[in-house]
Amino acid sequence: MPGRLRIAARWACWAVAVVALSVSTDGFAGEAADAKRIHNLFAQFELPDNWETRFWADPNVKSLLALDAKALAELVPVQAGIRHCRCPACDATETSNSLTWSVSNPKVLTCRNCQATVPNDTYPAKDQKEKKVPEDVVEVRHGVSHRYPYHAVEATKQRYPDEKLYLAAKRDYEAREFLAKAALYAAVRYHEQPAGSKDPALARLACVLILRFAQVYPGYATHFDQPLSPKVFQQADLPPPYRRGYQTGKWDWTASLDVPLNLLIAYALVRDQPALIEAGQSLNDSHPARTIERDLFRASAEFVRLQREEYSEVSLHAYRGLLAAGRLLDDPQLVGEAVRRLEGFSERGFYYDGFWRQGDAAAHRRILNVFDGWIDRLLVGYPETPRPLELASAPNSGPSREIMPLPMLALARRAGTTSLIDTRVPEILQVSWPAAIAAPGTRRPSLLGGVGLARLAIGEKGGAIDLEVRGQDNIGAPHFQRQALRLAVGGQLILGDLDEQAPTVTGWDRATASHNTVVVDGLNQRESLGKASEPALGGDFLFFAADPDFQVLTLDDPRAYPQSTTRYRQTLVATAGLQSSYAISVFEVHGGLQHDQIYHAAPGSSARWQLSVKMDAGPATLLPESIPYVPTARAEDGRWFVQAYGEFAPLAQVRLIRPAMAWLGAPDSPGVRLHLLGPIPIEVTTANSPDPSTGSARAEAEDSGRAGLVLRHRSPDGSTLKSTFVTVFEPTGAVTPLTRVGRVASSPETVVIYIESAAGAEHVVVNLAPGTTQTVDLAHGRTLKTDGLVVRASSRGLVLAGGTFAESAGLRVEQQPTSGTIAGVVRHTSAAGRGWFESDQYLRDDGQIAGRTLLIRHGNDVTRAWTLQRVENMNRGSRLYVLEEPGFTMEKKSSAEARYYQFPRLSAPGPHQFRVSKIARTQVPRESSN
Repeated sequence: MPGRLRIAARWACWAVAVVALSVSTDGFAGEAADAKRIHNLFAQFELPDNWETRFWADPNVKSLLALDAKALAELVPVQAGIRHCRCPACDATETSNSLTWSVSNPKVLTCRNCQATVPNDTYPAKDQKEKKVPEDVVEVRHGVSHRYPYHAVEATKQRYPDEKLYLAAKRDYEAREFLAKAALYAAVRYHEQPAGSKDPALARLACVLILRFAQVYPGYATHFDQPLSPKVFQQADLPPPYRRGYQTGKWDWTASLDVPLNLLIAYALVRDQPALIEAGQSLNDSHPARTIERDLFRASAEFVRLQREEYSEVSLHAYRGLLAAGRLLDDPQLVGEAVRRLEGFSERGFYYDGFWRQGDAAAHRRILNVFDGWIDRLLVGYPETPRPLELASAPNSGPSREIMPLPMLALARRAGTTSLIDTRVPEILQVSWPAAIAAPGTRRPSLLGGVGLARLAIGEKGGAIDLEVRGQDNIGAPHFQRQALRLAVGGQLILGDLDEQAPTVTGWDRATASHNTVVVDGLNQRESLGKASEPALGGDFLFFAADPDFQVLTLDDPRAYPQSTTRYRQTLVATAGLQSSYAISVFEVHGGLQHDQIYHAAPGSSARWQLSVKMDAGPATLLPESIPYVPTARAEDGRWFVQAYGEFAPLAQVRLIRPAMAWLGAPDSPGVRLHLLGPIPIEVTTANSPDPSTGSARAEAEDSGRAGLVLRHRSPDGSTLKSTFVTVFEPTGAVTPLTRVGRVASSPETVVIYIESAAGAEHVVVNLAPGTTQTVDLAHGRTLKTDGLVVRASSRGLVLAGGTFAESAGLRVEQQPTSGTIAGVVRHTSAAGRGWFESDQYLRDDGQIAGRTLLIRHGNDVTRAWTLQRVENMNRGSRLYVLEEPGFTMEKKSSAEARYYQFPRLSAPGPHQFRVSKIARTQVPRESSN
């Protein structure tokens, strides 16, 4: 069925979330033109076929259709329900949602875990003194009280202080969920049936349920219903201020869902049917439309509108509800309120590169899902643009100009293609507004300089290599990984992370050792639990440039180990030739006494590491003897910070005194071969670790858990250690293998790698002190001289990344540096970009500017990156147009403070120096290449 989006999401509570609309109290019928426009907005709402098939096959649904209007109305709860309540008879948790409700037995709940039926004679238990079931009594409105009986959990069995199980309220919640869903499904099926063949029972079911919910909603108690917290019920008309994070609910457990979207869409589809008048007659309501629109949709939208604004992820769902109600009610004020909040949301919720502030790919996809599935659809065709928000207007829209998607949305979509997606993580089918399925993002190298995420993409088909490296801050959300690497071959994730998985009980996913990075002295990054919990800026991308066949980035992170190290820097190079592709990692770590470079298989992978040398049995543990491993420790205890190495189950170990190879992957399927080229000597250990995707905890067996490779370099004499880990990543599977890989001896300030393939031989030279001229020896008696960052030298010529020159064997390549000082910033959306930076220097555009990376280093040594569109020289200096939002403002002087208007809205002192990362190359003349 067209118009469905498949979105990877982890919030199961959103898997059935749908939209609803509301109608104006002034002239409820509305004029014909307005009613037709509103109807057309929702007329093509669809549900997935398999969802409908499963729903209508449910015996509960068949029982529901057999009920008359009075019996249907009696099923609707008259009191507010709560979501988070566990079964008292078994070990199920609140979040497992094990208690289920049925039409056939509506007075009780059945636990799908232990099959217990509650309430019963045991649960809830009577108070021994009062000889009756305890209850909370709440005066929801003047003279009207609701009673909430509960089971008082014994102190020794409580899972949080003052735990009470409100089984009747849980029953009401489950009944409300099922009945609201039934109203939607009935309305959708009725709407989809051909004229003349419509089943009136479907419209009757929908209309009766919607009207009855509208009658009881005003009396629902406001409540606090969060997991692992005592539940609180309060008056129905509780005035603001409300709890932060939309935690004061009324219709649902979060106020961001208070506009009942299931009922709203259902009403939009059946509002003009005779069944609505009939429902009013059955429920003694002479104005059913007014009751529904005023007492349910307008009232719930007003409750959402009065919530505290926080521009968080859940806020977007609140805006969705406001927009839906505003469009249903044809209320410009509600729509305008939502659009105004979206403007603030776009600046406080996104980095200037368009990535969502949590810095999490799954969260970013959830945000895009709501935008692409709901927000943009609810804005289409609206005739009045709220003036406070500058939105892009539709071309040739004339007087009836439409509200179009937010400008930031284009950046958000582009940013969403940067992070590698693990195909092993199952998708959750999620209801969204019917729209054309968005085309898959173009596979391309990219740098998100705001959030701190980069991707190299080289090669094609089975030889395609994608490398993702993260240098993120932990301001928008807790991040426990820095310099974390992920690698895909042929589109399949080979070296992966746990970030897309559910959090582990022990906190293993937070430990630095669970990521593909380097651990110093066995310490987690940030070095102490207190520091790791504090907001901190991410790493600095010092270089990023990408051509189709040659891509280079450098990520420096002085804040990963601020006390232990003076350098924690990684340079990645990806290259593609006529028949082969490969990538190189040069990871420099200065400081400490022990450096562990760790490579993990992707979650869910059964592949195991193999080495080119014979290995001995592994040690009993990688955890120091002084630290006992506590398997029952929980993440909140914080013990993961000291005992993370205890999660490894070592399998084998060997001491390397010369280069070796390690590989991961099954025969004839995508995999990777690692050429380990330094430092030496090192201890190499293969070990398994917990894999949340398979439910594996600490893995003792060889065939369980996630495969890990640990390369340990220790100081031999207690002196401060300087390590340079050099790794060549070679794809394996249905690709032509490399013939020979080695490292050529060179000075400590350089790394020279020799690569031989079926297409010939080449060298890659990495300058660890870029800007300083280095001369290195190549194979076959040649030399190379350069001040650049990376040089690729082959029979096809020289390729230079960074610096000003490289020369070898009579060939020379040069490039002029593009650098200067930022003197001003202008935020202005045009065909050239979203704004520009101003420099007081003239810059020569040598044809290598468009698409390159602009790096701005603030006065506090923090470096941020943008994508250049073009350079325009003016009378006094130059304009540097960028693809992203400029992100900050400043006065027109180089020493002025840079104030970021996009998240995280920090400031940085001047001066603001810039440079452009560039790649230049020379070709061997055809006659000399033979």
